[in-house]
Amino acid sequence: MDWLFVALASAFAFAIVSVLDKIIFQRFIPRAATFIFLVGVVQIVMGLVIMLFSPLHGYPFQVWGVAYLSGMLWGVSLATMFWVMSYRDVSRVIPVVSSSPVFVAILAVVFLSERLTALHWLAIAVTVAGAAFISQKGSEQRRSFPLDSSFFLLMLGSATFALGIFLSKFLLQEMEFWDLLILRNFGLGTTCLLLMTRPSVLRDALRVFKSPAATGIFVMTEGVFAFVGMALVLWAIDLGPVSLVATVMSARPMIVLALSILFSMRFWRLLDEPLDRKTLTNKLVSTAMIVAGISAIALL
Repeated sequence: MDWLFVALASAFAFAIVSVLDKIIFQRFIPRAATFIFLVGVVQIVMGLVIMLFSPLHGYPFQVWGVAYLSGMLWGVSLATMFWVMSYRDVSRVIPVVSSSPVFVAILAVVFLSERLTALHWLAIAVTVAGAAFISQKGSEQRRSFPLDSSFFLLMLGSATFALGIFLSKFLLQEMEFWDLLILRNFGLGTTCLLLMTRPSVLRDALRVFKSPAATGIFVMTEGVFAFVGMALVLWAIDLGPVSLVATVMSARPMIVLALSILFSMRFWRLLDEPLDRKTLTNKLVSTAMIVAGISAIALL
């Protein structure tokens, strides 16, 4: 059961990273395009650093290509998540992104000929309903379509993340752990750069680098903590069943919700998320639905 502790550690690591990312948005880098661009830079640099200690081995061209593609898929997922996180509460963003096991289950049906029972489909419905519930517009905006546009962006991010995880499980049977991590970093990094590179973003990125505080917390969060979390994810997938690993990692939304409440209290004020009863009830019920649905998908 070593994979269980590794997966739990990954959930905690990514929960902390998510909260720190939101703090960075609020205090240091409010522009999403600049944040995503800098994530791409950090990911590529980290890949190069790993190569200094663990040079890449030789593989067939197809394996190289799929490994790079898995990183690109993770890049699309992160870009959509960060874009929405720049203007939405982190405790609303992470639960929807964490619905990726729904897509993993569907991929298993399509490509592995696995079967889903009626209870599995019910669990999927509960998960999607929870994601939709937490993505509702405010009451003053409900005259038109009830779902916020962020719901669809985050579901796209969830689907691409699921496909990246799905491919990684197979790649770890063909590649060394560190080789996959390097190529994943390169694929993720170049995707973020391709999506966001333009003159105004480059100027904004240079401004960020001139601030020691902004640079320090960003590099620590995206270069160290996120790297540790990602390495733990791949390690857990390598050690255990991908469906169960995904289930354990579904604890992340609950951890993020708890941290967002804690850091929004008057004593801390590191975040500025609303703490009224109606909002907290919506977040708690929605997050619980998503976590319960994900758990049921893997365990039933």
